[in-house]
Amino acid sequence: AHLSTQAKAAPLGLLAAEHIGKGDFGIVEVLPACAANLEEMITLGFWLYPVLDQTAAMRCVYDERVVRIRIEPCAEPRLLPLLVEQALASFWYYARHCTERDLAPMEVRFAHELRGRLGHYERYFRAPVVFGAERDELVFPREFLALPLVSADPVLKAALAPAAHLLLAQLSGGSPFLDQVATHLRAALRSGDVSVTAIA
Repeated sequence: AHLSTQAKAAPLGLLAAEHIGKGDFGIVEVLPACAANLEEMITLGFWLYPVLDQTAAMRCVYDERVVRIRIEPCAEPRLLPLLVEQALASFWYYARHCTERDLAPMEVRFAHELRGRLGHYERYFRAPVVFGAERDELVFPREFLALPLVSADPVLKAALAPAAHLLLAQLSGGSPFLDQVATHLRAALRSGDVSVTAIA
């Protein structure tokens, strides 16, 4: 009832992100939170994203000074606007929570049209939010990637990695893309360089 009352005032996708409970997403949440820094958290989180959603992929695109987190559909029809909003809002919730910093992106863009009040989105992200954009993405300064996570736990990360590989193998059904990513990630985990650039 509390959430339904709040939903009259704020978009449901943002409300869902704001009310994430610890452990709600299991290993998809816990393993990335064990990372050393935000870049490694992104790498592990995006690798595990198919556990939550196999209709889209989250990707990291680098420009000279910024990073663009994109949600790209694997097939038509595109994701429901609610799910896109929740995915980007949840990602940014974890970025703030795991670094214990009040981070603000530079801009957030949604491909769908605005439904509701723009102010709700701008207050949540604390950044300009654009609707009707070419793609769904969240843009932030590249230097954020080096921010350390207060939840970093290399021992737990190493312990959970085999279970994550097994889970994705069961989901992939022999997907060449997931198999390739898993191969690169296993090598990166052994070398200690689990960065977005290393996996790419």
